Amino acid sequence: MPTEKITALLDDWSAALQSCDPTRITDLYAPDAVLLPTISYQIRLDPAQIRRYFRNMMQMGPSARFNEVHSRIFDTIAINSGIYTFRLHRDDGAPYDLICRFTFVYKLLDDAWKIIEHHSSTMPDQP
Repeated sequence: MPTEKITALLDDWSAALQSCDPTRITDLYAPDAVLLPTISYQIRLDPAQIRRYFRNMMQMGPSARFNEVHSRIFDTIAINSGIYTFRLHRDDGAPYDLICRFTFVYKLLDDAWKIIEHHSSTMPDQP
């Protein structure tokens, strides 16, 4: 399988994020996925926790742009890692950007690539 198909999984994730539907994005994660989120100290270890995190994040009107992506495939495991920029909105509606590092690890489960590990952290120079 070409790595372009793995890179395209990021488009699905980005569209789900922008949909502001926390169930839609949670469905991209495996039931036992681990999320190390960008704007929370709590590691999310099950679908309910992941959904709650995204429900809260989606109140900030998020979007994500992938600046740099490195994709690899190892049989039934695939990885996307790189840098993305989140556009979020403060309570007063003012937009701001967070530049972050990311790693998505996928596993092929029942003929679908599901996220089993997602780590996102702001760049060291971000506020």
